[in-house]
Amino acid sequence: MDSNYVLKGDEFMMKGDKALKGSTFGNIFGSKGERAEKALELYKSAATQYKLGKKWEKACEAYQRCITCDQTLKSGETGDFYVEAAKAISNVNKAESIQLYEKAIEHYANENRLDNASRYKKEIAQIYESEFEFHLAVKAYQEAADLFQADGKRISDYNQMRLKVAELSTLNATGDLIAAIKIFEDIGDKYMENKLTAPSAKELYFKSCLLYLCNNDSVGCGIALERYLDKDPSFGSARQYKFVVNLIKAVDNNNVQMFSDECFEFNKIIPLDKWKLNVLNKIKEAMQPLQQVEDGGFR
Repeated sequence: MDSNYVLKGDEFMMKGDKALKGSTFGNIFGSKGERAEKALELYKSAATQYKLGKKWEKACEAYQRCITCDQTLKSGETGDFYVEAAKAISNVNKAESIQLYEKAIEHYANENRLDNASRYKKEIAQIYESEFEFHLAVKAYQEAADLFQADGKRISDYNQMRLKVAELSTLNATGDLIAAIKIFEDIGDKYMENKLTAPSAKELYFKSCLLYLCNNDSVGCGIALERYLDKDPSFGSARQYKFVVNLIKAVDNNNVQMFSDECFEFNKIIPLDKWKLNVLNKIKEAMQPLQQVEDGGFR
């Protein structure tokens, strides 16, 4: 069945090439635009058949030929065809997919279609994240945030991109924890300005506290807790608040067992996600007493 789709795709591609090139007689009476318009429809049909046949490279090529036609027609679909090409090739080649998305973003930005530009910059960031290229994902999420901010229509998306920057920054060995804390605090404060989003603020304040401890700053964590209470008095009755207070005690006393017990008990009530577990493990590792080994080093 797949081979039939591919054969049909090849047939449409050949017809598209022929239509675009035209004949000597046809070129006299038919315009370049008419040839491009006819070829465009044939290339689109070819792309569809190739996708059905799971020939992603060929589908990508068909969409890129659509771009050639669109540039002749000037119908403003070039960015859309770059996106379709990127989606097709992403099944087999992530790097090429990103390159095509970048070209689409450039076209959308030039056409003042910032909503599309921001959406596909986010897509690039998600690809990098899925490939565990966190430093590149952080950069792409920040660029997506900038585009959402410039567009000015989707503030929630802007905030979500900034939160991704904060979360993924902490996964890098060279991640800027202070910058991540500021993002969590800033968005948490903004959430408190709206009754609908206020309940979500305590989660961001909680994450900020964990990063203070991860940054070996239990004093700063305590000061931040008081500030968060001023912003959101209900935070004081939250399990997260009590958990952080106990973590500060464990860290200040370098009590690894207490730290582990607190994490275990908290996790039974409110399951810790991967991000929090990662941060908590880093805090715990920093608490572990250094043990001298036989060669004079430490482990």
